[in-house]
Amino acid sequence: MTDTRATDRPPPWRLGGAVLVALALLLAPAARAAMDAQAFVDVAARDGMLLVEMSQQALDRTPGDEVAALATAVIADHRTNAIILGGIAERKGFDLPTDLDEAQSKALAEMGGAPIDGFAPLYVRLQVEAHQKAIHDMQRYVAEGDDADLKSFAEDTLRTLKGGLRDAEALEKKLAG
Repeated sequence: MTDTRATDRPPPWRLGGAVLVALALLLAPAARAAMDAQAFVDVAARDGMLLVEMSQQALDRTPGDEVAALATAVIADHRTNAIILGGIAERKGFDLPTDLDEAQSKALAEMGGAPIDGFAPLYVRLQVEAHQKAIHDMQRYVAEGDDADLKSFAEDTLRTLKGGLRDAEALEKKLAG
């Protein structure tokens, strides 16, 4: 009898299809009005929370040094950004969300259910996609935003996000072999 277990298991890049679909919905372009300051605070805070929470899962679930290094850097960068955004929000009277939106929560939960052997490539792929979304959100606010302090925050955060995207893309390429 032939052992088919190895061929029955999907390759790592096919794991978490539902997660990728959920994140694709987050990334889907939609015709929207200009983003006001409170809407931007909500989006920026949740984008950062998602990046941090995915990275915390990666630290908890993957032993790989390169994945852990990416996750650690993402957590440090986006916790710093959250502190800065929180200061602006407090000073200007904006409300900060305390949790992810429904689609983000679902994507995070499904990522947590991914098999351990496919988790690292899935995490890195989702980091690429989440960074792309966050970059889009920041660029949009820089172009259309109505608050100078938040526009400055968005411009500064873009540098961090672009660096994180480069790191995630490089690791994704390396993991793909």
